[in-house]
Amino acid sequence: MKTILIKNGLVYDGSGGVPLKTDIFIRNGHIAQLGSFKKETADIFLDATGAVVTPGLIDMNFEAEHYSGIFAEPYQENILKRGITTVIGSVEGLFGRPLGETLFFLEKRGVGVNFGALAGYEDIRRFFTKGIGRDLNQGEAESAKNAVSRTLREGALGISLDLSSPAGRGIPVNELIEIARESAKMKKVFAAHLRRDSENILESLREIIDISKTAGASVEISHFQPLRGFSENYRSALALLEKEASKSHINFDIFPHPVVSVPLYYFLPDWLRAADFEEVKNSLKEKTVKDRVLKHLQKIKIDGAIIAFAPPALKFLEGKSLDDFARNHGLTKARSILKLMALIGLEGKIFCFWGDKAVLEDFLASQHSFVTLSYHHFGGEAGAGEFFSWAEKSGKLPVEKAVAKLTGLPAAKYGILKRGMIKENYWADAVIWENWKSKTVLVNGVIAMENGMLLKKKAGAIVKAAP
Repeated sequence: MKTILIKNGLVYDGSGGVPLKTDIFIRNGHIAQLGSFKKETADIFLDATGAVVTPGLIDMNFEAEHYSGIFAEPYQENILKRGITTVIGSVEGLFGRPLGETLFFLEKRGVGVNFGALAGYEDIRRFFTKGIGRDLNQGEAESAKNAVSRTLREGALGISLDLSSPAGRGIPVNELIEIARESAKMKKVFAAHLRRDSENILESLREIIDISKTAGASVEISHFQPLRGFSENYRSALALLEKEASKSHINFDIFPHPVVSVPLYYFLPDWLRAADFEEVKNSLKEKTVKDRVLKHLQKIKIDGAIIAFAPPALKFLEGKSLDDFARNHGLTKARSILKLMALIGLEGKIFCFWGDKAVLEDFLASQHSFVTLSYHHFGGEAGAGEFFSWAEKSGKLPVEKAVAKLTGLPAAKYGILKRGMIKENYWADAVIWENWKSKTVLVNGVIAMENGMLLKKKAGAIVKAAP
């Protein structure tokens, strides 16, 4: 492997400390030394004069795994060009493989970015319930707990679940506490999307705080986006979280833009949303049910929505506006939602501009927040560069702290060894930025993007938590 020298860059090392101008000498995929070196020292010279260097970014809410994206798109070029070198996503024994076997397959096949797995608890639970909303009996609960432990031992960084989904909404608190205890025993993360939002956000937050305290678990609240029209509810929720986080291990992640990724089943009326997906699909074939759903959809404001995730055969839909989709199919907006449900499934997602920008900025500045860039199909260059630029201009958050929210802090939360910082003996995941646009990206000491040109390298690795 060739040696690389990144010279003359202003380095934000991911620790949250002030930036320093230093050179980075890379050997055998690692940062060998920091200091001052002649450019002839290395085989490859990267001039970072006038540029900023950060660790490679960590996206801890990797939604591109949706529809098996890590399998279908091994190079993950859309991720790399945003400066992301490590992703953490939920894997649910894809293709019938246990998690350990799945990770082994990925490692042998090769990936363009580093990949860390979370075990999807809803999938484990569905094995016992067959999709029927019910409590587990004592034997099933014990078997589910054992499956969680086995999956964590096979390399998962933690457990993930969506308590707002049809599969997650009915899981009782005592069961969640037991699963959180399993993650705590192995010093892994319990990552959960809150059960309800908007006017119910405080109730849902108290539930997850109680789970964290009772189980002694390190909790990550996923997609904690403040919604417009509920400013005081979310400000109260942030105040409660700030107070309780000092007594428990709770963090939350947010996308740095007032947009929300909404699964299509969210648009169903409550009386239908609670049903199993197969039952919903069958119900929507009945005219009376379909007519009731259409009346419900006509009341929802979804102006400017963008199609977020689609299966591989329909990738061309991603990034298209819902208005264009409706127009192209000669449909009303309500009927276009039903059409999308049929095409991309109830778990397909669209971006809605429902976020509260003012409250979002308070959330971004919180010492307990991390930033996720998982909405990688949204908004062109919206992402880390935009977030860093906001931090630089707004004065609400020092840039070095903003960088840490995407590098050193998530690495520490998930126990990922020797990543997330520009530090000697750490893996050489690094990004050179010019005017907060990623110019050159290194993954494990391999140049994966140079001067904006993607090089189709499978330089990623499978990452696991520290033992």
